[in-house]
Amino acid sequence: MEKSTRDAKRNLLLVSVAIITVKAFNVSVEKIPLGGLSINFDPGALGFLLAAALLYFLFTFLLYFYVDARNLEVTKHQEEHAKRSREAPMRYQSKLNYIVANQIEGLLAKGQSLTAGSGPPQITRSVRPTQIFGGRPRLVVVEISQRRENSFRSLVRADDPALFENIDNLIARNTRTFWWRIKANELWHRAAGLRVAWTYYVRIYFVDGMFPALLALYALAALFNAVSLDWIRLYSPTLKSTP
Repeated sequence: MEKSTRDAKRNLLLVSVAIITVKAFNVSVEKIPLGGLSINFDPGALGFLLAAALLYFLFTFLLYFYVDARNLEVTKHQEEHAKRSREAPMRYQSKLNYIVANQIEGLLAKGQSLTAGSGPPQITRSVRPTQIFGGRPRLVVVEISQRRENSFRSLVRADDPALFENIDNLIARNTRTFWWRIKANELWHRAAGLRVAWTYYVRIYFVDGMFPALLALYALAALFNAVSLDWIRLYSPTLKSTP
């Protein structure tokens, strides 16, 4: 909120609390000492001043808050969280790629390696047509290299059928749960996004908006004796010292 709105909210809260205190504890002002003189003070004047101040600050706050609410800007925290949420599926898929690549490397014999080029092998590549990856079927090739003296050559299925069959089975096991794991991660980040959005929603519209306005209306109702404040005296702590 803008500073003017925060100031209006502060003033509204102060007047509201003052009215509730005056009405709950029957605070009255009968005389005001001024320069050695005592000026008699009509209790009705105090009520009029409090009501006028309350209505003015309530109207001012509602007006300022409405303008601010129509011009809300996304905070840096919201922008960063939205960016992380957008990038989360790619980061999580990359994490799964590393996991499966490490599992494949665990099947390789000494001297064999998983050809990865400039980065980790993408598990959007498989030895055979896989099941569902990210919602659509894909055909991928995992390339295995065999070290021979000072050079490497690519293995084909005929060179080691058992190895490629094990890789097939490993990838098949992962693909069966891949879609659900991606969706679960996506739902998690959506829930986190809703949590952030609702946190700001509650803070802006309830804590900063509705609560001060409702408190002011309650104070106004108490000022005109429309509600009883006896419960405040009943549950208020006493400051009297016990003997």
